[in-house]
Amino acid sequence: MSIQTGKLVRITGPVLDVEFGQGQEPKINTLLVAKGDRPVRAEVAAHISPGVVRCIAMEAVEGLYCGLPVEDTGSPITTPVGK
Repeated sequence: MSIQTGKLVRITGPVLDVEFGQGQEPKINTLLVAKGDRPVRAEVAAHISPGVVRCIAMEAVEGLYCGLPVEDTGSPITTPVGK
């Protein structure tokens, strides 16, 4: 599986809309990473139109801007547990 890259098209507080090519949208619950000055992780919450997904940021969104590249990790959010 190749890593898909989209672009940030809308920022509304912690809600981010990211555009990918039609048919290349990541699945719901997939982790995306916005590649700004510092990486910002977000989880895909919905498919809102062909090629566009709505995400919830998992950290502060300061420094993000429209047009910023966003990488699809192809995997869900994970949390280390135990050793």
